[in-house]
Amino acid sequence: MQPFLLVFVPIFEPMRMYTHLLQALFLLLPGFYLFAQKPVTLPQPIANAAEEYSALATIKKQILLIPQYPDQQKTWSIPVKTVQKTIQQASPAFTTEAFTEVTLQNLPAVMARVNLGGNFYQGVEGAVAVNNTLFLSIETDEATDSCYLVKGYKQQQHIVLDAAHILALPKVKCNGKVVNNAGYESLTYNAATNQLLAVFEYTNVPDVTQTPIGYLADTLLSPAENLTPVYIQQPIPFRITDLCAGKNGQFYGINFWWGGEYTDYFTCNPQTPLPVKDSAQFRGPAQKLSCYGRVLQLQLDNQQLTWQPLQEIGYDCYNWEGIISVKNRLLVITDANKGKYLEKTTHVIVTDPVKQ
Repeated sequence: MQPFLLVFVPIFEPMRMYTHLLQALFLLLPGFYLFAQKPVTLPQPIANAAEEYSALATIKKQILLIPQYPDQQKTWSIPVKTVQKTIQQASPAFTTEAFTEVTLQNLPAVMARVNLGGNFYQGVEGAVAVNNTLFLSIETDEATDSCYLVKGYKQQQHIVLDAAHILALPKVKCNGKVVNNAGYESLTYNAATNQLLAVFEYTNVPDVTQTPIGYLADTLLSPAENLTPVYIQQPIPFRITDLCAGKNGQFYGINFWWGGEYTDYFTCNPQTPLPVKDSAQFRGPAQKLSCYGRVLQLQLDNQQLTWQPLQEIGYDCYNWEGIISVKNRLLVITDANKGKYLEKTTHVIVTDPVKQ
């Protein structure tokens, strides 16, 4: 079986072979738009699950794929125009030649700064580019109270990371404890304030008026005392695994549930509401390994995030972790992680047009 992308197409196109997919993927709740999807080939080695992509970023008219653990200190980029053109084809397929290898320089120095003598580094989780500068969020293990932001500069086919300027972000705690396997998976740019917006993986804090679930940081990565806390009006059920900015001030985010995090999630706030009508299916023991994904639309005003559901991704267990706006569509990519999910390829979906 060839690796593939999944592209959402407008509902008014011929359905035929997609009828069974629609039945499985439509969410009949207010606030969702109906959509369909079709496969698009993503070639090897780009689709290799070992890449374990955790984020996407657009920099200098190129879409950059960000691995969580870039052990080879390299990644891939593809022109935005190529993506736009390809997904409009009747049988879309990216070629290997469309991708360019990009090296990440100074990564060992960044890891050394983060570790500070301990084994705290757990890879890259979020990414966003502002002009020629790429910003990355670094996750750490439960032994530390902070995650980190780092930046790098694009020079031809290289991203030169700056190990001298690293900003610590306080982790969100549940009942006074650091959450297992969680960090600032979402990183985007808030043009209204010319700041980076980092949002923690779990927003279901019991006291939303007193507990920041994210921070605004300046692009200089100034000291932590300059951070601006961000609060959420209503907790987001399950994880928020990435954000990207739209054209008119709104944001789009991935909201994903993997049943293996059942205990961690509900320990944070057992009263968190769930996003589907039959919410009991996520409470019963037999469903603790179920999965669910959707796309949200969010707005930031006066340090407060509000959100509403936009589109369902489905009940599959692909680990959706990266999102980016491509013209008036959203490109979403999985962190395949073949060791954990037994996947052999990376998956991507492209949504129907969205209102920007």
